[in-house]
Amino acid sequence: MPELTPRHSRLRRLQLTAVPVYAAVKLSLVGRGTPTLHGTGAAAQVDVKLHPWIFLRVHGGHTVHPVDEVRAEDEESGEIDLLANSGLIQATVFGAAAVLAIDIGRFLPLLDIGLGGLRMSYPEGALTGQQGSPCGAEASCDPGLSCSAEGICVPGVAGDLNAGLGVDIMLYRHLTVGAEFRYHALMINPGTFPIYLTLGVRVGVRW
Repeated sequence: MPELTPRHSRLRRLQLTAVPVYAAVKLSLVGRGTPTLHGTGAAAQVDVKLHPWIFLRVHGGHTVHPVDEVRAEDEESGEIDLLANSGLIQATVFGAAAVLAIDIGRFLPLLDIGLGGLRMSYPEGALTGQQGSPCGAEASCDPGLSCSAEGICVPGVAGDLNAGLGVDIMLYRHLTVGAEFRYHALMINPGTFPIYLTLGVRVGVRW
């Protein structure tokens, strides 16, 4: 009978993975409410073996999310006010994670959880609390922005808690393909769901 797990699969030490992704962001934004913003991007991962079924992963990724201009009519004056500018909302994530990975023949289920950083960037602001505009009450800004010493909302890096579920399929000795789903939450408000979700196709090279 053939081995359940091929020898060259068991001896895997290092894997480099590229992940084209679809991403969705849902945040409470000044002037926009709480929309679900769709976008695309890419991520890269490096997995290093620590134990026969535990790996250390270092990863990073970037996605862009187009948004339209938002305007609304003032009930008192009847004028049309600009609430938010059009442009791109950009999300950059990076960090490290512990990965549970057990080879089952040519299939490799993946479960990971880790910590890192999340940087959000928005179009030029039209209202208080948006990027490039004055900070709101109690130095408040859109999620991921921080209030500078000058009282302006600027991009910053927020703590990120992330978890993922995926699977790799071994095509050849050193080549795998697969898929993954990943969830990111801001550590300052981890109970808000969802924050930043990605769904990707994995292409890996391993030794």
